[in-house]
Amino acid sequence: RNLLHDENVTVSCITVDEAHCISEWGHDFRPDYLELSSLKDEFPKAAFLALTATATKTVQADIIKQLRLEMPAVMVSSFNRENIFLEVQKKTNGYHQVKEFLEAHENESGIIYCFSRKQVDVLTDKLLDDGYNALNYHAGLDEKQRTSHQRLFIQDKAQIMVATVAFGM
Repeated sequence: RNLLHDENVTVSCITVDEAHCISEWGHDFRPDYLELSSLKDEFPKAAFLALTATATKTVQADIIKQLRLEMPAVMVSSFNRENIFLEVQKKTNGYHQVKEFLEAHENESGIIYCFSRKQVDVLTDKLLDDGYNALNYHAGLDEKQRTSHQRLFIQDKAQIMVATVAFGM
């Protein structure tokens, strides 16, 4: 904020990435997002841009409300991205299926999503016990540990990231 209020800085646009974190569970994961609306008072002439790839109509409305946006232009594109492959399979033996998938994609990196922090930690521990290079990532980790795990994954020093669906790297 000191930088934004520097006399040599003109703030004409404020962009909020991962804006869905303003709504619902997101503020548990990134509590600072709840403070973003105060920027509206500090920079009343600045344009606001809120970006997210994961916003339902309800979340979109909450983003607009939380950021106090007036008559915003809402642009929505398809979530279908050619560089992402999605497949749904019936769960029969979860851990066995995960291992089969990893074996079929040896030497590739990826993210495994779980519904809870506990599931993330249990799966990460199992993968580590079986010799996989895996890290966990969820809101229950302190910021330093999350940042470290994210950096290691981005730098290809960890092959597998196991994360909650709230994962916002």
